[in-house]
Order: sequence, then C-alpha cells, then structure tokens
Amino acid sequence: MADGEAQFAMASAVGAGSRTGGQRPLVMVAAWWLAVVLGASLAAGCGSGDSPEVAAGPEGTPDPVLVAGREVFIDRCASCHGAGGGGTGDGPGLDADRLREKYAAHDELAAVVAEGRNRMPGFAGLLTADEIAAVLRYVNEVL
Repeated sequence: MADGEAQFAMASAVGAGSRTGGQRPLVMVAAWWLAVVLGASLAAGCGSGDSPEVAAGPEGTPDPVLVAGREVFIDRCASCHGAGGGGTGDGPGLDADRLREKYAAHDELAAVVAEGRNRMPGFAGLLTADEIAAVLRYVNEVL
C-alpha cells in the first residue's frame, strides 16, 4: 500500500472529510467511552472511596463515633491531608504515632483543629467539640 493509500484509508476510518461515511459514529462511540472512563477515574479518586472504612466492632456494627469522625474527615480534612491521611502538597500526613508524640494531651491536638495552626484553618466555627473529638478518634484509631 502506498503512503497516499494509507493516509486515505486512515482518513476514511475516522470519517475525516466525509459526513456521509458510516465511520463517524465510531469516533463518537470512542469519544463517549473515553469520557466514561475519565469520569469514572475522577470519581474514584474523589470523595469517600479512598478513606478507610470503620470496621465493625464486637457487636457487629461500626462504632458510631468513628463513623461520624470518618464523615468529618472526608468533608473537612481529606482535601488537604489526603483521603488516607498520608498528606498532600497542601497538608502533612497524619501519622497517629507522630501526632501522639507531638501532642501528648488530646486537648492540645483538639485546640489545633479548633484554632488552626500555620496554613491549617481553624474549624471551631464549623465543627462542634464532639465532631472534633470524633475526627481525632478516627485519625488515631483508623488511619
């Protein structure tokens, strides 16, 4: 096949230069599948899918405080600290051992969440004391 024939065959396959060729729908189907795959990939990378679930306790159900803490984490923390707490360019990782070492008292870490520190905003106006306690338990016990 000569170069000109190959270019013509390729152009015909994708419907270039012809609106009546039956191949145009092939391009549309391929574009649709690409959009579906990209959309699914973006959705999988966002939201709660990556934040660890709370395991069931001895009663067979997850601890409701940890479940509430997970929801707070997903809504308020994951965008900067990462869905799994490993950190992002916007916030550090939340290693529970390092946090316990740096903030010996629970109240100290709760104050950081409430009042903020460095680039982290304070959440006192957005979260209740119970929600702060729940998200700290989630970080400490689940992440």
